[in-house]
Amino acid sequence: MRDKGGGQRATVLIFDGEDRPVCAGRLDISGTGTGGSAIIDIKRTARIYKSKAALQLNLCRLGFIQSYGDKREQLFVMRLRHGASEFARVPVDEKSAYDVLAECLPSFCAKPEPEADKASGA
Repeated sequence: MRDKGGGQRATVLIFDGEDRPVCAGRLDISGTGTGGSAIIDIKRTARIYKSKAALQLNLCRLGFIQSYGDKREQLFVMRLRHGASEFARVPVDEKSAYDVLAECLPSFCAKPEPEADKASGA
C-alpha cells in the first residue's frame, strides 16, 4: 500500500472507546485535488444506492480519521457498469457513522460529539 494521500487504496480501522479495533475496511480511492481531500467508492451495481453508499463512505471516513488523523472533506460514489458511468457526491455525516456503530456493536463505547455538532450547539 502506498501513502494514504497518493490516490492509492488505504486500509482503515475503527476503534472502540478502549482503542480496540472493532472493524476494518479498505477505501477504493483516497486523494487530494483542487476541491480538497476526498474518498471515492467504486460500485458495479445496477444503480447508485446513495443512502447505502453514504453510510459506507461515512464509516470509511471515520476509520480514515481514526487510522491516519486526517479528515477527508468530500465523499463520492462512482458507478461503473457495462460501459456506463455515474458519479455522485454524498454528504459527510459523522454523527450517523457513530450512531450505527453504537447500535450495532455493543463494545463500541460513546465517543465525543463530532466537531460539527459541537460548533452548531446540537
